[in-house]
Amino acid sequence: MRICGKAVEIDPYYADAWALLAMAQSTLRYGYGREVDDGFAAAHTALSIDPALAEAHYAMARRLEENGQLEEALAELQKGLSLNPESWELNKGLANFFMRRGNFDDATPHFEKAASLMDSDYHAWGMLLTCYSGSDDTSRLADVAKATFERVEQVLSEDPSNGAALSFGVAALAALGERERAREWMERALLVDPDNLNMRYNFACSLAKDLDDREGAIRMLESAVPKIKGSIGNIEFDPDLASIRDDPRFQEMLRAARERQRTGGTVAAKASAPTPPTSG
Repeated sequence: MRICGKAVEIDPYYADAWALLAMAQSTLRYGYGREVDDGFAAAHTALSIDPALAEAHYAMARRLEENGQLEEALAELQKGLSLNPESWELNKGLANFFMRRGNFDDATPHFEKAASLMDSDYHAWGMLLTCYSGSDDTSRLADVAKATFERVEQVLSEDPSNGAALSFGVAALAALGERERAREWMERALLVDPDNLNMRYNFACSLAKDLDDREGAIRMLESAVPKIKGSIGNIEFDPDLASIRDDPRFQEMLRAARERQRTGGTVAAKASAPTPPTSG
């Protein structure tokens, strides 16, 4: 975000930099609860310079979504994608929009497209595991799990302490039935990145879905959900948490999360590390 800010200081007519600044601000504000501008003004500036700039529509759509204007938000994302169907940012934006609604069938093709557009995007592959589970399409789960793990290993070869990548590695291993190895990775991740709350949420999903450890999933959620800032959509609809959804403790966490969202406090979000606005 600082680099983009400096770029537009040097060249106020640099539309791409304004769009990247807008996406960074939007992600920090709505994905991670940071007290920053939501990117709407920067996106508007980008479009005033270049009306055909697809990525500028991302931040505008996210504000509309957060304001409950869902049809308008979807139209904004679709307009951006029509300008550039090969946009990684817009495909991820649409996929995540549908995921937050529990619409896995519509999210799937956009996560698939995003995964094909960026070699390092393990997050899109990992989210496809959830999409296929949520839509009961299990035919490709093993292949997707293997692809997720391959992407994760690439990232960890350069950054072994990346908690987000480790959490998706755990999900892939658990989906492949490598339970012992998945737990070993989980223990390693909690040692190297103990304060990564989104990582803990992702671990809860693996514990509940593939590791048959409902108590462990509840404990992991209890250590993370009250502190994580972001959208509540994922925890409400996440099919990975189906086995604990009727647990009174989970229901209480969800009730409290809804209340915190209503009053502007912290809520839970399933996510990787902050998704970079440029090419995770």
